[in-house]
Amino acid sequence: MASIFASVKRNFVLGITYPSRAYKQFWDYRHTLLNKKSQSPKDARRQWAQIHPSLKTGYTFCLYNVASILVVTLIVAIWAGASHRTGDGLVVTLFNGDCSTASEANFWVHLLINVLASSLFATSSYMMQRLAAPTREDLDRAHRINKTLNVGTLSLTNFALLSKQRLAVFALLWSSSLPIHLMFNSLIVYSTTNAEWSSWAMLVEVNDAPSSAPPNSTFRALKRSYIDIPTVGSSGASQMANLAYYLNAQKPPLTKLTAEECIQTYASGSSRTWGDVLLMTTTSIDSSTEDFPSDVVKYPGQQPGFDWNNGKVDLSYVGDQQPWAWLCYEQTETSYSTTTSCDTSRLLENGTWMVHQRVVDHCLARDLPDACELNLSLSIMIVVLVCVFGKLVAMLAALSFSHARPLVTIGDAIDSFLHEPDTTVHGLCMADARHFGEPALDRKLVSIAKPHPYGSRNARIAQEISGPWVGANFLGLVGLGLSFGLFGWSYHQTRAAHRAADIPFGFGTIWGLGLGKAPTLYTYDEAQFMVYNAANTPAVSYITGAVLANLPHLALSLLYLTYNNQFTRIFMAFEFRSFATHRRGLRVSKPKSGTEQRGTYFLQFPLRYSIIMISYFVLLHTFLSETLFLQRIYAVWPQSFDNADDIGKRLVSKLGFSPLAALVFSLILLVLVTFAIGIGFWKVSWILPSTFGNSKTLAAYCHPPEGSKNTQEGQVRWGVTRMNAEDIGQCSFSLLPVRPPEEGEHFVIGSETPERILCATNVWVSADWKSPLVQIGNGEVKQQIQVAADQV
Repeated sequence: MASIFASVKRNFVLGITYPSRAYKQFWDYRHTLLNKKSQSPKDARRQWAQIHPSLKTGYTFCLYNVASILVVTLIVAIWAGASHRTGDGLVVTLFNGDCSTASEANFWVHLLINVLASSLFATSSYMMQRLAAPTREDLDRAHRINKTLNVGTLSLTNFALLSKQRLAVFALLWSSSLPIHLMFNSLIVYSTTNAEWSSWAMLVEVNDAPSSAPPNSTFRALKRSYIDIPTVGSSGASQMANLAYYLNAQKPPLTKLTAEECIQTYASGSSRTWGDVLLMTTTSIDSSTEDFPSDVVKYPGQQPGFDWNNGKVDLSYVGDQQPWAWLCYEQTETSYSTTTSCDTSRLLENGTWMVHQRVVDHCLARDLPDACELNLSLSIMIVVLVCVFGKLVAMLAALSFSHARPLVTIGDAIDSFLHEPDTTVHGLCMADARHFGEPALDRKLVSIAKPHPYGSRNARIAQEISGPWVGANFLGLVGLGLSFGLFGWSYHQTRAAHRAADIPFGFGTIWGLGLGKAPTLYTYDEAQFMVYNAANTPAVSYITGAVLANLPHLALSLLYLTYNNQFTRIFMAFEFRSFATHRRGLRVSKPKSGTEQRGTYFLQFPLRYSIIMISYFVLLHTFLSETLFLQRIYAVWPQSFDNADDIGKRLVSKLGFSPLAALVFSLILLVLVTFAIGIGFWKVSWILPSTFGNSKTLAAYCHPPEGSKNTQEGQVRWGVTRMNAEDIGQCSFSLLPVRPPEEGEHFVIGSETPERILCATNVWVSADWKSPLVQIGNGEVKQQIQVAADQV
């Protein structure tokens, strides 16, 4: 039990400290200036001809992919700007009509957007891995100064190799992805309407119900807007009557609802299309000075406050009232409650509904047409075009650095080292990545030079790749907690609003809301959650909202990189292990014709699995865009008081949420995290030592028997090639018959020459071998250790 706990603790510490250790190693390598010279070819006009053949296929695909996306995006931008009216903030309306059609189109459009965005990210990742992949010259230069590099993975350490030109291209590829992460999903926004926020509610006597509109000269002077209302006061009775007549005469015509139907329609602010309402009462409406057949209960606005002294709406006058609070007004017509809660479930407890101490018999309500929009932001489209163009420029610039062959896969590295073995690590075929990748300690140095008995390793995958496994799944669990937390919050908000209005609530309610549509049920807490008004400056607010809504996509892309690294390490370990059990041709980025070499996929991550993973994250990004999004709501009313024919509307923008999309996203992410964690507990018999793509380890395994030629071109197998007179074994990839190492056989992790021990273990040995000088790390720490010559 203690050993298990110690192993878990060690793997956790290694995983948590992995970023800091990699960062420190990066600056250590950068300090040594491994790659000072420029890597541009002499003749820039022949860049394509000078590209190494192993790069042309991948570069061709990337260039075509980015160029095609750039052209398609440009065509859409020109079409949208030329054939649609551009509104405030360079926002155009692509569709205006049925909400169910708009909602369905919104989902598929965002799926397409995420396919294009993921394609751009994958292309950038491919190009960055190509840029950071070392060449054989880079490896030889690193090994000569006792440094190691990584092959097959996008390692921070390898960035130290990049010249200033390559770093600039790398930075352009990376930075051009950020705006796409933060804005692309808000290129198209689904806009809805809500009539209730900007509607009137009036109490009218049944016997004096308006049957016609007053003359134009009377109501033309009344100006209607989202907040401003007609001036009222001691002489406001006639205006109230005219207002009631006018509301009745507007189109579309009013619909009769029972008192119960009226409460259900307007409770909790859920009436997307139901607007003005006349509450018909059988009780006479009086005042001390004048009889008038109407009384305003609610004025246009999200919060129904009115300052009677100044004759205007004051949002702070009533406080934080719910927009349906007028349903609960039982006071007189001249005093308003400052209560912030309205329990609509109790309105009909006594069989009657009272408003201003009068019984409401029925309602005359206006149901406005269901009109939703799909809006496109030309501002964001321009940003996307600039970023995609920047990626294309970066890829064209990368052609200048592609005349040498990069070692992208471990097959490329093995091919190179078999063709030209690295003599500095000869005889170290059982040294694993831990001997080369970490600073040597004195207690390791004595034992590392001795012959070591071989022992097969039965270890879980999590132990084999502890750092990437712990790091990726730590971020995965954090993301999973946040996603379920968002679902819980949205579920609670929706349930609270339904219960406050006595509306039945269950999973069917969540399902009925659909994807990418925020519930319009109002709660007090919602007003405090990332809400902002876009009425005055819609262009700025649109972009601000897009950035806020898409911040989680940036974190999700980081999660993709970490899981991509984990699965790349797993495939690398299994591919390397397979050479100890079967003869196989090397998998290289560009196989030579007429050989047994394979070239199934571009990078270390197998292409077929890479496509599955990219598709899975496309799904995650799509549902994330439906979970948290920029929400645009038009508060609408019928005709304006100047007798215009257009529907009046006022824009309100905020961050919206969808409980159903949050649940689906969380479940999809749960499957990924569970699989990634579970695969780490798979126990495997690792015949070969660990490599982790370590360049020195790969070089140490590639010393075929003397006389072997073109070993890298055939079907090779790793194993014991010979045993010397002292029963010390030597192993390598070979075309000749080999066998797996057996338990108890000894293999030297050191070698006979001081230079080889220097490269293998960071040991600087004095000429007389009497006083080895141990240099740990980059030379900052030195200590003298007396070691007997026979121990060395």
